[in-house]
Amino acid sequence: MKKLTFLKLTLLVLYVMVGLNILLKADVETLMQIAEEQAVILQRIILIFVFIGTLLTSLYYITLQKEQADERKKAKSLFAMYIVVTIMALFSSDIANYIKDFI
Repeated sequence: MKKLTFLKLTLLVLYVMVGLNILLKADVETLMQIAEEQAVILQRIILIFVFIGTLLTSLYYITLQKEQADERKKAKSLFAMYIVVTIMALFSSDIANYIKDFI
C-alpha cells in the first residue's frame, strides 16, 4: 500500500515538473549552461563534506578501544565507504564528462 502511495506521489511530482517546464518554457540549453557553471562549486562542496566525514570517521575509529570489536568493524566499513566516496568525488568531473559525452 505504501509503495502505491509513493508511486502516485512520484507521478504527481513528475506531472508538476513537466507542467512547470511547459509553463515557464525553459530553454534546455540555458538550463544545461547554468548547470555546467554551478557544477564546479557543487563538486567542491561535496568534496569538502566528504573529507570532513572521512576525518571524523578516522578519528572515531582511532578512539575506539580493542574491546569494542563490533563498533570497530562498523567504523572500518564506514571508513572504507568514505574512501570510495572521496575517490569518486575527486574524479566526479571526469565521470560527469564521460556520461555527458556518452549521452
